[in-house]
Amino acid sequence: MKQEPSKDLGMFGPALARSRENVVTSALPFLVLSVAAAFLFGISWVALLGGVVLSVLDLVIPALLVFASWSLPKRLADLDTAGPANTVLNLVSAVLVELARLGVVVFLSAQLLDAAWLGLGFHIRTMVIAVVMFGVAALVASSPSDQGDARPGGAASYLRGSLGFGRNILLDMGLTLLLVWSPWLAFVTVPVGAVWHTLLTSKRSR
Repeated sequence: MKQEPSKDLGMFGPALARSRENVVTSALPFLVLSVAAAFLFGISWVALLGGVVLSVLDLVIPALLVFASWSLPKRLADLDTAGPANTVLNLVSAVLVELARLGVVVFLSAQLLDAAWLGLGFHIRTMVIAVVMFGVAALVASSPSDQGDARPGGAASYLRGSLGFGRNILLDMGLTLLLVWSPWLAFVTVPVGAVWHTLLTSKRSR
């Protein structure tokens, strides 16, 4: 039987390749660090769930801030003030998320193993979004067998993305570990975490 040639995915090819790369670069470091954490500390499902809750708050808090301020939507819509307004929004929401991290650590009376799983749980959202986006891109673009133009970015791109995502997980583990050591270290974790996540958010939005 004659095999039909692969279809040209056009504009969907790069999107499909990018979404597939995002799945790999988020799942690989997450799985490696999860196995390492399970081997060294055991598994804490409660702490993992606490990290997921923090991740959800990271999505919800910016929306609540926009609705809470009558002037913010106007500033975000104005091209002259959208950049600074977004920066302020990201910074304030990141500060609130870091304070929520402190609250979760205190509420759970978190221990060393909890710090690792809280940090991992915070990044489950990224993996879920990556998988969903890949599924949507694959459905819109073509059937899985017709991915002629969906070329990945190469080994270097996968490695760079994996190391970047792994670094972000390790940072969240470290911030949580400092709070486990002493809640008073929130004076360090809140500004450091807020600035770091604000810079990441600003980088993604460009």
